[in-house]
Amino acid sequence: MKTNWKDNLKDLFQYLLAGSIIIGFFILLAQLLGHDVPDKNIQLINIMFGYLGGIVTTVVAYFFATNKDSARKTEMLYNSTPTKITPPITSADSTTTTTETTVAEVKPETP
Repeated sequence: MKTNWKDNLKDLFQYLLAGSIIIGFFILLAQLLGHDVPDKNIQLINIMFGYLGGIVTTVVAYFFATNKDSARKTEMLYNSTPTKITPPITSADSTTTTTETTVAEVKPETP
C-alpha cells in the first residue's frame, strides 16, 4: 500500500480528473440533446463530440483495462524483496550441479 503522500495525491488527482472528464462529457451531451443546434454549428459540434468521445474512451480504457493493473504490478515488483534460490541443473552426464539465482519475492498488498 502506498504510504507516500505525493503518490496518494497523484492518485486522488487522477480520479478527480477522470471523473470530471466523464461527468462533463455526459452533462454536455444532455445539454446538447435538450437544445436545438443551428445548422452552421453542427459540424463543429460533431468534431467536438468526436474528440471528447475519444478522451472519455481513453479514460475508461485506462481505469478498466490493463494499464492500471500494469502500474500496480510495477509498484509491487518495486516494493518486493529479492530472494536467492538454488535450482538444480542436470548436465549431460547426469550429475547435478547448482547455481544461485536471484528472484523477487512479491508480497501481497494488504488493504
